[in-house]
Amino acid sequence: MKKLHNKKGFTLLEILIASAIFVGIMIITVGTFSWAAGYNNRLHETRRVAQNGRTILSEISTQARLANGSINFNASNNLMDEIILLSCPGMSLSGCSPKGNIVPERYSINSTGLLETGSFIANAVIILQKDQKQAILYQTTGSGESFNVIKKVKSITDWGIVLTPGDFNSIQTQNLNESGVSAAAYFGGYGPVRASKTQQPYVEFYLFSQT
Repeated sequence: MKKLHNKKGFTLLEILIASAIFVGIMIITVGTFSWAAGYNNRLHETRRVAQNGRTILSEISTQARLANGSINFNASNNLMDEIILLSCPGMSLSGCSPKGNIVPERYSINSTGLLETGSFIANAVIILQKDQKQAILYQTTGSGESFNVIKKVKSITDWGIVLTPGDFNSIQTQNLNESGVSAAAYFGGYGPVRASKTQQPYVEFYLFSQT
């Protein structure tokens, strides 16, 4: 005689409990992968911004170390030495006003005014390089949360000319910050006229960079 064995299946409650555990594990797993992917993206953007900032800092610092020479700037009838600080109201260079072209003075960077337009901010600088026969303009342009640090290079063979901001208007613009990264540079320092020179000109700058 064969003995019958009763095979018991899972109850509805057991299936529900197992399903709940499985769903919970999947939620934790997917959440972990999503967090890891998000963290990796943020880390990538942080590295991109940092690299972008280092590139701009290195570019301006290198060119500033090569600064030399004097030129009559903006018909001021005074020779400007090596560093010319400018306050520009917008994208156009025609409205830029030089700082220190009459009375030499040290200009500090006002961090409370960053990303704003004001006469107390030097958002452009011209670096004179007589040995390289050129003048380099660095300027912050843009508005809102979209800013660019641009570079324009003007060749100069006759250092007896009067140099003006308008001389850079027709020169091709080079963006120093890469696409997708907003960057703004503000300048300070000491850029005296030669007649009142009391110390070596220098430039200092603050760089703001973000995606």
